Amino acid sequence: MPTNPTREGSNSGRKSNTETPVDVICAAVLDPITRPEAVVAGLPIDGELRIVERSAPLKAAAAKMLGSPMAG
Repeated sequence: MPTNPTREGSNSGRKSNTETPVDVICAAVLDPITRPEAVVAGLPIDGELRIVERSAPLKAAAAKMLGSPMAG
């Protein structure tokens, strides 16, 4: 029978609830430009922009705020 290598009461093997914030770049918006549906986030790593995440669908207010300056 396998045994659990962690001791009872220790934090070993548990996921930490603390997160370290990082700055990401809005690498792209998904059409239409006047009301983007989602954004693609990029992270500069070793001098290159690496795509790291796609957002959930944007709510109407966020899409309008993001799309207005880009639409001209």
